[in-house]
Amino acid sequence: MKSQHLGVILSTAIFSVCLPQRTSAGTLYPLTYVDEGSSIAITDCENFFSGNLVIPPNINGKPVTAIKAQAFAYAQRLKSISIPPTVTDIGENAFYLCGELQSVNIPPGVTQIKNGTFQHCSDLASVVIPATVTYIGLDAFAWCKKLDNVVFPASVTEIGAGAFSNCKLVNVVIPETVKVIGDFAFAGCASQSVKIRSGGARIGKKVFQSCPYLREVDLSPGFSEISDSMFLRCVALKRLKLPSSVKRIGVSAFQSCAGLSMVTIPPNVTEIGDKAFGSCLNLQNALFLGDAPTMTRHAFSKAPADFRIYFSAQSSGYTIPKWHGYPSSLPQEEIEVRTLDRSLPIEDGSAKNVGNTIVGGKSEAKRFVIRNVGVRKLTGLHAIVKGGDSSDFRVKMLTKNSLAPGQTAFLDILFQPRERGKRYSQLQIMSSDANEDPFEIDLSGLGLLLVK
Repeated sequence: MKSQHLGVILSTAIFSVCLPQRTSAGTLYPLTYVDEGSSIAITDCENFFSGNLVIPPNINGKPVTAIKAQAFAYAQRLKSISIPPTVTDIGENAFYLCGELQSVNIPPGVTQIKNGTFQHCSDLASVVIPATVTYIGLDAFAWCKKLDNVVFPASVTEIGAGAFSNCKLVNVVIPETVKVIGDFAFAGCASQSVKIRSGGARIGKKVFQSCPYLREVDLSPGFSEISDSMFLRCVALKRLKLPSSVKRIGVSAFQSCAGLSMVTIPPNVTEIGDKAFGSCLNLQNALFLGDAPTMTRHAFSKAPADFRIYFSAQSSGYTIPKWHGYPSSLPQEEIEVRTLDRSLPIEDGSAKNVGNTIVGGKSEAKRFVIRNVGVRKLTGLHAIVKGGDSSDFRVKMLTKNSLAPGQTAFLDILFQPRERGKRYSQLQIMSSDANEDPFEIDLSGLGLLLVK
C-alpha cells in the first residue's frame, strides 16, 4: 500500500511540473490584455468603442510589447489609435475591417507588417512605415481605398501578395532594396505612375493588373523580366520605358492596354509571351531593337489593321513583308542619341548629369550626337529645355533640322546655374520619329558658390 501511495504522489508531481505556465488576463476599458510574465500583450478591444484610442506604454508596471492577432478586428467605429514605442510585434489581421480608422502610427521597433494587418481599413488615408520594417505581408493594406501615398523605407525587402491591392496610391516608387514583390501586390490601385528601382527584384504575376489610371511605367536598369499579366488591363498606360536589360516579356504582360500607341522592344529580349500585347486596340507599331525573339503568333493579337513591326537592318531573324503574320519592315524614321563619351545609345527618358558649375558661371558644353538610323529622312528636328530650372540650361547648337538616313547632327547643352544646389530640367528633342517624339533626357547639375 505504501508503494502504491508513493506512485500516486510522484505521478501528481510530474503532471504539475509539465503543465504550461498560465498567464493572467485583465481589462483596461476598452482593452483586454494578458500578462506574459515580463510584458503585456493586447488581445482584444470592445467592438463598439468609438473615437480615438491611446494604448498606454505600461500596464501594471510592465511594458506593452505586443498586439495580438485580430485584437482590434471589427472595431468599426475606431477613428485613430496611438501605439506606444514599446510595441515591437503586431499580429495578423490586428486591425482587420476597422472601417473608420483614419490614422495609425507604427512604432519604430516593429519589423513586420503581417498578413491582413490593415485589410479593409477603408478610411485609412495615411500611414508611415518605420525604417525597421523589412516585410509587408499578404493583403496587409488591401482595400484601404483612401490610402493615397506610402513611402517605402530602404529597410523593406519584401512586399507580399496583394499587399496594397485596391488602394488609392497615386504614385508608387519601390526602392532598390526590395527583392520580392508578390502576386497582385498593387492590383486595382489608382496609381498614375510606377517606378521600380530594384532591378533584381523577383516580381510575381498580375502585380499592377487593372490599375485604370496608370499612365507611366519606369523600370530601373537591371530589370530582366516583365512578369505574366504584370500590367494587364492598365487601359490608360501611354508611356512605357523598358530598360535594355529586359530579356523576357511575359504572357499577357500588357494585354488590353488600350492607351499604348507604340512600344519599343529592348535589344536583349529573347522571349515574348502569348498575348503579351494582345487587345492593345490602338497600338500602331512595335520597334524591335535586337535580334528576333521567340514569339507566338498571338503576341499582338487584335492589333489594329495598320499595326506594323519595325526592326533594324543590323538585326537577324525577321522576315519582310510579314513576320509571325504581322506586317513588318525596316524603320521609316528613327532617332538615335548618344553622348561623345559613350559607345551605346541613350535610352529615351534617361537622366544625364551635366556636372558642377560656379553660380553665375558657365559650364563646358555637354555634347549629344543625334543620328537617323531609319530608312527615310528624319525631319522637324529641334530641341528645347523645358520645366524645372529650365533657365539654368541652354541649348547652344543644333547643326541640322533634318537628317537623311545615316546622317548625324550635334547638340550642345550649357549649364549656367543661377542658384546653389541641385538644378533640374528636361531636354526634349522633337522630330518626325513616330514613337520617340519628343525624345526626352532628364538633365541635372550642381550649382556651387565661390568661396573667397
